[in-house]
Amino acid sequence: MTERSPGMSMIVKTVTRWLKGPILLFGIYIVLYGHITPGGGFGGGVIIASAFILVMVRQRLLLRQFH
Repeated sequence: MTERSPGMSMIVKTVTRWLKGPILLFGIYIVLYGHITPGGGFGGGVIIASAFILVMVRQRLLLRQFH
């Protein structure tokens, strides 16, 4: 058997690399627009946090804590 490298597959790593930028930009947009609307800042923060969680799951930093 071959040794698997730590982290997710190449597909997950590539998709994560492509999506983290647009997710962060969308979250920043929601935060900046959120000061006008009620609750918008919270939603933007959740979107930005999801980008960081996505990167952590990609690198298996978050999953190691639960095993």
